Amino acid sequence: MEMEDDSVATIVYTSIGDTGLAKERIEIHGGGRSAVIDDFRAVELWARGRRRRKSWWSQDKGQREQIATWVKGLQEGSSPIPVHEIFRVHAACFAAIRCIENGSVSTECLPSL
Repeated sequence: MEMEDDSVATIVYTSIGDTGLAKERIEIHGGGRSAVIDDFRAVELWARGRRRRKSWWSQDKGQREQIATWVKGLQEGSSPIPVHEIFRVHAACFAAIRCIENGSVSTECLPSL
């Protein structure tokens, strides 16, 4: 996905990898720095060729906080996620479906987010 500031995001969601590998892996790169999150149990932060690593015994994917935020939103009559962000996520999903249907990754099926 191409963002408004010309940065690019790539999302790969698959179930074809080896089962021994962490279920979720997030890599973020920008400004000469990198961060890698493995299965929400460990994070590596890279800057100027140096690595810092932190790990946890337990896994926190944020579900407890998500439910608490949702309940708070119901009580206060507010949405925890701005509506425009929800629309952008759906636009990206529909664009991905169009790309799959067209068999291409042309700019015609990808929205500028």
